[in-house]
Amino acid sequence: MEKRQEECVPVSQLPLLHNQQDWAGRKFVVMVVRVRHLWNKTTHEVQFYLTSLESDAHKLGQAIYLHWGIENGFHWTMDVTFTRR
Repeated sequence: MEKRQEECVPVSQLPLLHNQQDWAGRKFVVMVVRVRHLWNKTTHEVQFYLTSLESDAHKLGQAIYLHWGIENGFHWTMDVTFTRR
């Protein structure tokens, strides 16, 4: 079982960040908190993303989730393809 929580904060509301001048067009920082309950343990993960999209934490969270599904499927395919002989 996995529970996700997404939050968006405008870059303009954050204190000066490292190399912020290189972030032209970035509007929001998205924080995704994941809590996974497995049969023998619980894991907590926090990830941060930058986006130039408008703030809607739920929609951005869905986009991130879908992106990682594509990434994971692609890497699994690559691993299988490159390790077969």
